[in-house]
Amino acid sequence: MRLDEKGGKRRDIPVRHDLEAFIDEYIASDDAGTPLFRTTIRNTKRLTTEQMTGNDILRMVERGFGAAGLPAERLPCHSFRATTITNLA
Repeated sequence: MRLDEKGGKRRDIPVRHDLEAFIDEYIASDDAGTPLFRTTIRNTKRLTTEQMTGNDILRMVERGFGAAGLPAERLPCHSFRATTITNLA
């Protein structure tokens, strides 16, 4: 996957074959003109055409922490970014 970053930098990041297949399927679908990560309409699990915001992602992560019995206030989303960068280095 090629990412465009701040300052005009580009980064190539390897992805798992199943993620690559998912993204290829999305690109070939009728939804290709919408954001890849979209919001849902409350608890209906129906997707909107709007992209997820940082707050949407934070709420999703906090729900996952709660379901796993982990304290969300001690594990912010930023920790995922740091872990990902470390794993990619």
